[in-house]
Amino acid sequence: MRFFQCLSFLCAVVVLSVAAKPTSPPAIRRFPMRGTPVRAARNMTQAELYARALTLRKPTRRSTAQRRQTSNTPVTRFASVSVKDSTTGTVVGNLVMGEVGWSISSGGSAPTFKNTGTSATVQTQQQLTWSDAPANPYTSFGIGQCSAGASTNIGAGSAAVLCLVNARSQVPAGSTPTAVATNLLPGGTGLAETGVWTLDYATNVATPQWINPDGTTPTTYIVENSATGQVYVTGDVNAASQALGATLVPITLSFTATTT
Repeated sequence: MRFFQCLSFLCAVVVLSVAAKPTSPPAIRRFPMRGTPVRAARNMTQAELYARALTLRKPTRRSTAQRRQTSNTPVTRFASVSVKDSTTGTVVGNLVMGEVGWSISSGGSAPTFKNTGTSATVQTQQQLTWSDAPANPYTSFGIGQCSAGASTNIGAGSAAVLCLVNARSQVPAGSTPTAVATNLLPGGTGLAETGVWTLDYATNVATPQWINPDGTTPTTYIVENSATGQVYVTGDVNAASQALGATLVPITLSFTATTT
């Protein structure tokens, strides 16, 4: 009799322990297992509805997501150019084309140049064409000798100056000074470069990069003779000022661009 009582007690303990064992909630699946009846959406929990709505694609890291690419389709822009003091940012006038080259004047309208490039915000070694005077054969805007035989080596410690010029034909970007006819030396003996412009369409500033005959690329400054308004290009403002006996003020070419 006692044996049967003990056996009954053990059975009861086993039943209670099984009943008390916690059960894990069923796993939430995006799709029902094969053979499982499909549940209606109204009977699903929020977690089940979210799981079912997930995309089939694997997660993609942001670093590998496709980035916006610069279009290779040529973009033509027209830029109306004015001149600012590089130190104060104040507009001091417009470039004016004269018999002795480019100078700055507070009167007259700003010249317009054309550039065909890409959609990139910053573009280097660009060509600018003077579009205000289509009948003028000297339309490629660049930098060159102010006079025949003048040094084309500029840089720190050099008093040499160059001028903004209009060339009769473009000089390929990346070239060292090349003989080409310019408005200052129309005989074709002048040395000049035209593919020198860096155009920043975020700041609307055009800056030149001159290449010396030895291939070096000095910091290139556009400056104004404060007494005459004449514009020069140099690699050392102080040295050039002392050599010319004039005060040369660094200036910035600012533009307003429109796209065709």
